[in-house]
Amino acid sequence: MDKFWILIDNMDTKKGMGHSIMYLAIACIFSIIHFYLFYIFAGVLALLWVLKAIRLYISLRRLDFLDIKEKDYKTDRQKRGSFLVIISVFTFIIILFLKYRPNSEAFWGSIHGFSILCISICIFFSGVAIYYNCFILRFISILCTTFFGVMVILLVVTSILGVLLRAMNGGDLEYSNNFISFFEPTNLILNSYMFEVNDLFDFIIISIYSIIFLSFIILIHPPYQLEQLGNVLKISNIIISVISTLIFFFVSMKFSSISLPEYKELTLSIVESDNKYSQNLDELKKYISTFSKANIINMGTIVFTPYIIALLITNFILDIKKTKSKNRASKYFEEYIELDDASKDRDIMAKKYFYYSGDKNLWRAYNKLNKKIHSRNE
Repeated sequence: MDKFWILIDNMDTKKGMGHSIMYLAIACIFSIIHFYLFYIFAGVLALLWVLKAIRLYISLRRLDFLDIKEKDYKTDRQKRGSFLVIISVFTFIIILFLKYRPNSEAFWGSIHGFSILCISICIFFSGVAIYYNCFILRFISILCTTFFGVMVILLVVTSILGVLLRAMNGGDLEYSNNFISFFEPTNLILNSYMFEVNDLFDFIIISIYSIIFLSFIILIHPPYQLEQLGNVLKISNIIISVISTLIFFFVSMKFSSISLPEYKELTLSIVESDNKYSQNLDELKKYISTFSKANIINMGTIVFTPYIIALLITNFILDIKKTKSKNRASKYFEEYIELDDASKDRDIMAKKYFYYSGDKNLWRAYNKLNKKIHSRNE
């Protein structure tokens, strides 16, 4: 039985991950005999990972991996990151399973379905950010709180891949224009149409989901990383505010009274010549004919407002959690002082103090003073 639990504990190591992939490959081979065999093998593997997640959660609750002498509490944060990645994968698998259930297309094709998918991506990047203690990954996890952010990330990734493909194909621009072409006036006019035809209620729902998901990011971060998370939230707020301001100036310059009629005429010719717009051709033509700079500004407002509102609210939630963490750290520090030097509880009290982001300078000062008192008594 001990060997079994050792196997479970080692599942998130490189060797353990390799064994899982090998096991899944064997399951795929057995699926040739009968596809239900794949379900059985995959089910057993999933059960093992569930056991791993449960054991990891219990160990994290007991602060088994926290070493107060370790820089940035590397082992603890890596285990916490691994736990969240496992949870995100399970969430994604459950979402995929539910998505392909009968009569579920309407829900998963709605704003609610896309938003729930975003939470699995958000948890994944949060886990990786905690694992590596990385600013950029935290910023990506914040972007993933709405499907707009997920689409932007996909657009940037495909553009980077496009640049690489361009280099491989001797400078063919066909592969490198995904991100840049999005900002072409004709594409901006067509993309703004999507925001006009969708109900405003959908964007209110997006804002609510963004607040919930950002609050969840705060909850899953260990207290000793809240300071870094707070910095990321503040910088994210600045970045989003600057981008929204730049969009306003870009639209004012690009869509001038001279160039706007030309862009509208060009967009209209694209719509009339492309069959993919034939279904809503009359509505599109009417929209293009009445298009103005205000439509682009509305699009920017709808995209960025969920983030701005969510960041303002979650910064307040973060301050509350940081205050509670400091109060808990003070409580555990007082309990630590009251314990005898030989007490077994001193180690766990020290771990709890540092887990809740206790003051390291206060800790060093107390230990120095304590050593001086002991040396004098001797």
